[in-house]
Amino acid sequence: MNRDIKFKLQNFFCKHPLIFRYTYGLRPAYVRLAVSKKTQLVIEGFPRSANTFAVVAMKEFNPHVNIAHHLHIPAQIIQAVQWNIPTLVLIRDPKNAVASMVLREPEMSVLQGLKNYIFFYESISILQKGFVVAIFEDVIRDYSQIINSLNMRFSTNFQLFLHTNTSQNKVFDIIETFDSNSLKTSRPNNDKTKLKIEIIESMEHEYSHFLTRAQEIYSIFTALK
Repeated sequence: MNRDIKFKLQNFFCKHPLIFRYTYGLRPAYVRLAVSKKTQLVIEGFPRSANTFAVVAMKEFNPHVNIAHHLHIPAQIIQAVQWNIPTLVLIRDPKNAVASMVLREPEMSVLQGLKNYIFFYESISILQKGFVVAIFEDVIRDYSQIINSLNMRFSTNFQLFLHTNTSQNKVFDIIETFDSNSLKTSRPNNDKTKLKIEIIESMEHEYSHFLTRAQEIYSIFTALK
């Protein structure tokens, strides 16, 4: 199948909650990740935007909260907002988010990564009153403030994440048990840094139009937080 056609079809399915519920929502592999009427919190964002940190850290202090997460598709957020479920949307500046995604998934091109980033956030931009926005840096440095914003917005009582070096390192240790590949680890390292610089340079020189649009979207969303 032509890559552009495949991309359009995938985006169509990922944007409509009804189709989403009868595809992702019923698959055994995804049922525990997909939003349902029993979901108490949705945490979603473009891949490599502190999704795993946000979920693991929330679970550390709120182990019994039913969280929908890690599907990375707009329909997950759209459905959550329609059902008035507390929702946290994560975002990272597009250069670092896309570069990190390409490093983790080498089969994805830089251009496709930028297009996916744009599609994801454009698809939910009109729903901004229905979720809390958190940027990557705030999640890994001051998550308690973000949880507090969720509590204020949705009248919830999630326990705050006590952000200390010990608690932060514990979260990273848990995350690294998922994947030991040095290019997939959530912590920065020299190998990743060098390759990310090369990817970002290609964005700036070859795909500046798409990068500019992605940066505009990032600015719109960060103004919401």
